[in-house]
Amino acid sequence: MSFIQRTLKKAEDLLESFDENVANYSRKVALSSSEWDEDDEEEDNKEREERVVRALKRYSVGGSTNYKDTLDTTTSSFIDDHDNNYRSTSGDNSQLQDGQPTPLSSSSSSLPTGHNDSSSSHQPKPQDNEEEDEFTDIAFVTQDSQVVSSLWKNNNNNNNNNRQGRPWDSSSSSSNIRRSNEYKQQLAQMVKERNVYARQLSEAKQIFEELQSEISEEKRRHRQLEEEKDEQIYDLETRLEQLHRQLQQVRREQKDAQDAYQLALVEREQKIEELREECKNWKDKASSLQQELENKSQEYQDLSYSIHEEMRRLSDELEKERESHQSTTSQLQQKVLDWETQLLSYQQKEAEWERKLFSEQQEKKKLVNRIEELEHYLERINNNKESSNTLSSSPQEKQDNSFPSDIVREQEQQISVLSQQLAQRDNTIHQLQSQLSNALQEREQHEQQQQSSCLYEQKMKEYEENIQSLQCQLEQTTQSLLEKQNYISSLSSTVRVLSSQLDTERRRASQLESLAADSSLMQRHSSSSTNTFNTSFLPGVENFSYYRPLRIRGGAPRVVVHLLKVVDRFFALCLLILRREPLLRCCIFIYILWIHIYLLLHDWWW
Repeated sequence: MSFIQRTLKKAEDLLESFDENVANYSRKVALSSSEWDEDDEEEDNKEREERVVRALKRYSVGGSTNYKDTLDTTTSSFIDDHDNNYRSTSGDNSQLQDGQPTPLSSSSSSLPTGHNDSSSSHQPKPQDNEEEDEFTDIAFVTQDSQVVSSLWKNNNNNNNNNRQGRPWDSSSSSSNIRRSNEYKQQLAQMVKERNVYARQLSEAKQIFEELQSEISEEKRRHRQLEEEKDEQIYDLETRLEQLHRQLQQVRREQKDAQDAYQLALVEREQKIEELREECKNWKDKASSLQQELENKSQEYQDLSYSIHEEMRRLSDELEKERESHQSTTSQLQQKVLDWETQLLSYQQKEAEWERKLFSEQQEKKKLVNRIEELEHYLERINNNKESSNTLSSSPQEKQDNSFPSDIVREQEQQISVLSQQLAQRDNTIHQLQSQLSNALQEREQHEQQQQSSCLYEQKMKEYEENIQSLQCQLEQTTQSLLEKQNYISSLSSTVRVLSSQLDTERRRASQLESLAADSSLMQRHSSSSTNTFNTSFLPGVENFSYYRPLRIRGGAPRVVVHLLKVVDRFFALCLLILRREPLLRCCIFIYILWIHIYLLLHDWWW
């Protein structure tokens, strides 16, 4: 638009300069015509020239930008004089035409409708249609027509004066006519050039008006776009406010979740400390019980060895007595033989008891090894619990962790029962020792009283009774050992249960570690998103570090709500399984990859 305005301004400046040239030329024509007018008409001509100059100055000062206003002011003052002069000189126009149409005819034909009716009857017909088309713009010919009309008026006045009786100068009149014709031709050429410039200016103004209309349309579109932009900005601001509210709500939820997580961690630490203390107490009790078992087993071994030695000594003594008393009585020999057979059977039983004792000792060693393994498992449990101090725990995990404490209590009760049985066993061993001491004393008394066979037989009977009592005691000890073996088997089963619980605890610890890693990643992501805003807190985005149940608005049918909840739980379970099982995740990935490859190959082949 700036280029078009510059071109229009240049055209207007050119027209103003052309108007100034026309005014100067008309002024020269008026001055030259006033030389061969009379003296009484010089004042009128000067007044007309001044009016023409003033009109031209007004036209030149007003410019082409407000040419309509100057046209309305100038045409209203000059058209009446032009019509009157033209009516008075309509009969003498044939002398001035000379084969070319005058500018007056063209200008009078293009006057406005208010003055066209009065001048149409006096208008001569032009000879050429092309020249008639050149003088159609009245907006740029009115000033020229005024100047030419003033010239014609002067010529007509001269002609009238000549007709009224003045002497005719043929040379001056012919020169004046020639000059006037030259002036007319020059004026016609200037008017043609002016009309060409006027047409170009009108075309430029039409283009300017079209461009102004386009600019108005562009401005209207720009206003519409600005309104739409303002609406979009308002919508974006409202959306930003909503997102800011959602972000604040998410931050509140995250803060609440962190507080709950910290409380759960504190409770978990307290519970772990309690379990650690209980495990320490249980470990101390187990170590003391193990020491007691070792002491008792050593005492039992010593006692069995002493009994075995005593039995062998007694067998030797009996053999000696049997050899010494063979000659005494056959009955005694018979009894001795019976006693030897009993001794042999007792030795066999004793050997069996020794084997059983050896097997029990091996089982005790196995039990000791198993207890050591349990201690190692307990140490691992403590280490795992120490490593999971910073991890969160749910109420279900708390219940699962309370289960090992119940097992520890049951084991403590079993250990107390075992200690009681060991105390009973110590009492029985003391009784056996006392009985053995009594038997030895009786044996000494029997040696002292070897003279009397009756006393010997009685003592032998007593000794046999003592042996039988010892056998009974040995049987009782074997039964107690069997019971202890059963108890050891039950302890091994409890150890297996504890090992399985340890495995479950390890799995839970690994799960807690993975959840802690996920929560740390989500916290980092949330901190980075608060610093640089992104679409992570848009509606629909959830925190995947913990499961949130599906929220359904009211108004939906119950069947639909139930189905949606079931589907949501199923997908949450699948997500947890895929998180916990990397092998299954890898298999699913490979399966999906093979399906894609198969489909691509199938499409490519067909």
